[in-house]
Amino acid sequence: MKDWQVLWRLIKFRPTLFYGSVFFATLIQLAMQAPALLTREFFNYLSNGSQAQFDLWALVALMFGAGLAEASVRYGLIFTRVTFHFTGLALMRKNVFSYVLNQPGARPMPTSPGESISRFGGDLDEIGQFFQWIEMLVGHFFSSIVAIFFMVSINPTITLVAFAP
Repeated sequence: MKDWQVLWRLIKFRPTLFYGSVFFATLIQLAMQAPALLTREFFNYLSNGSQAQFDLWALVALMFGAGLAEASVRYGLIFTRVTFHFTGLALMRKNVFSYVLNQPGARPMPTSPGESISRFGGDLDEIGQFFQWIEMLVGHFFSSIVAIFFMVSINPTITLVAFAP
């Protein structure tokens, strides 16, 4: 079986956990922009150039709420990521062990016992980490799109100069 087939079958094994972790990873990346936007509004408030009609305490409450929301999203990410990671690893280990145990007893293992145990442990963890990289890649992509949108809304010329090289 090819690598991409293994990855796709693991996603199909628990799709809600995988897509949930992608969703929460994207929200985490987007939530990192909230303090910057609130800080901008704070300085606009100090210079009397604020577009939104917030007072100082409303901005403090929004900053606290943004931090609380980010902590909640992190909890959701940890729950979905860890559950998907370990259920996928358990499934792969079960399948590998059942394959090994179904082989004829007289047939020797192609590798040493120590290397086989290492493969059951460390090599399978790499697959779980690959899914985390996918989650973060999707999150960074959407966060970049939103950041570019904010940059264009502030000053399109400087945004063009920043991305021209």
